[in-house]
Amino acid sequence: MAHPRGTPKPPTSGRKKGTPNKVTQSIQQFFDDNGIFIPEKIIELMPELEPRDRMKAWLEVAQYVYPKRKAIEVTGKDGEPVKITQIKPELAILTDEELKALLISDKI
Repeated sequence: MAHPRGTPKPPTSGRKKGTPNKVTQSIQQFFDDNGIFIPEKIIELMPELEPRDRMKAWLEVAQYVYPKRKAIEVTGKDGEPVKITQIKPELAILTDEELKALLISDKI
C-alpha cells in the first residue's frame, strides 16, 4: 500500500543504508558470474586508448585503489577564525633556497 500524502514516513521505511538497488545488484552479479573485474579490464584495454582516454581510464582505476579526499574546514584555536600574520617584508626578497634554509634552522 502506498504511503498517505502529508503524513511522515515511519523511520524504518525505505531501503537500508548500503543496500544496493536491484539494477546495481544484477550488474554486479553479472560481472562476478563472468569473472569480470572492472579495474583489471580497464588496465587490459589501456594500450588501445588515445593518451587523453588513457588518462581518464587511469583516474577511473585510481578510485578503486585510493580513497577520494574530502574537503576540510580549517579553523583556529577553539573553532575561531584562523589568525593570519603578515610576512616580514625582508623575507619577500629571499630566494626559495634561502627560505627553505631559514625554515629548517627555525630562525623565523
